[in-house]
Parts: sequence; C-alpha cells; structure tokens
Amino acid sequence: MLGQLLSAKASLNLLESRAARSIPDDSTSPWPEFAEYSCFSCHHELGKEIWPGANIAPTARAGSLQWGTWYSPMTKVLLPVAPSLNLETPDSSYGLLKAEMTRPLPDAALVVRRAHAASEELGRLAEALNRGQIRPSEIRPMLEAARNTEIEEQPLDWDRAARQYLAIVAFDNALGELEPGRANRLPRFRLEALFKDLDFPGKVGNRTGLFDSPGRWNLLQIKEDFDSLLDPRANP
Repeated sequence: MLGQLLSAKASLNLLESRAARSIPDDSTSPWPEFAEYSCFSCHHELGKEIWPGANIAPTARAGSLQWGTWYSPMTKVLLPVAPSLNLETPDSSYGLLKAEMTRPLPDAALVVRRAHAASEELGRLAEALNRGQIRPSEIRPMLEAARNTEIEEQPLDWDRAARQYLAIVAFDNALGELEPGRANRLPRFRLEALFKDLDFPGKVGNRTGLFDSPGRWNLLQIKEDFDSLLDPRANP
C-alpha cells in the first residue's frame, strides 16, 4: 500500500520536473512528454479481437492520449485503510491534475502547480499510513475489492489489471502471514493463470525481444480470470 502511494508520488515529482523544464522560451524539453501517457494506447496489436479498445475511456475522444494509469493509486481498493484517499474526485488535487493532463496540450505551468499539490497530498497520506498498523479485518475488504474488475469507473486496461493482480497476491500473502491457520487461501493455479495471461512474451513467432504489448492480452479472458477468483468454489 505504501508502494502504491510513494510510487505515485515519485511519478508526480517527475511530471512536475518535466513540465517545469519545458516552460522557458529557450527550452528544448518536449511537452507534453509522451512517457507520461498510457503506453498501450499506442503500443498494441491492431486487431480488435486482441485489443478490443481496452485502454479507451468511454468519454475519450478518438485519437486522444490517455494519461498513464500505472502509477495512480487504486483509490477504491485502499479506502478501508485510507478513507481520505479521494484523489479521483474531480475537485481533488489529483483530480484537477488529471483533468489538465487529459487535454490535448496541457498548460505546463498549471501542471507544475497541480502535480506539486497532488504529490504533497500523497506524501501526507503515506506518512499517516506508515504510522498505523493494518489488521486482517482491513485487509479482507481490500482483497475483495482487488478481485473485482468493476471496482474502478475507468475501463479495465493492462496497467490496472496487472496492478490488481499484484495487490491480490500481496493481500493474500499478508493474510497468510497474519492468520497462519487460514484455510481459504486463493488457489495458486488460478493466480498463475492470471499471471500468464498478463505476462509479456519473450518471443513471438521467430522474433524475439518484442514488447509492444502483452502478447496474451485479451480483455474477456482477463475478466474471466478475475471472475474465477470471485467464484466461491475458489475458496474451498
């Protein structure tokens, strides 16, 4: 959970720096910096059966860039231990920054101010979380939330699916350590199946070193993998 908050904070610090470097009239720094956006909005197979619009928000304009989601905290998953984590609301510091970064050409000076404010807020949340102690009763609802592909309003993409998988593994392992006698651990074979469907290929046909997109990404299959973890029969 701290990793979620602190990696997001670090990404905001980097965004602030990139935007600030682009402001001087003689600057040669690119703006907007494409590395800030969702990698797989561009890097993916073109066939719809492989990549059925998984990274496109319902309200997004065709051809628009989607601000990267890899570092954004899983707000609703972490609410049981961070009830003030309301970063996705439109009027929050993070929400205001997100609104600016989804514009075709964000105002660099405004991004500097909003990224700084959002970074400070995340830092305060991380400090508060680090002072507390997480109980099993708080981990269980977070595990349940991480298993649900409908927990976030945004569409399921590879970034969010991979982060939810990592959260599931972390929460399940934490409960196993805190409750050694716990009988309903998630089946390893189902977690392994989800991992394989999210994994990147080392080789495609006769070509190696291709990382344009997760080779096995299939939105319907990923949802089925998550649904299998929600199936009561997954917890004998």
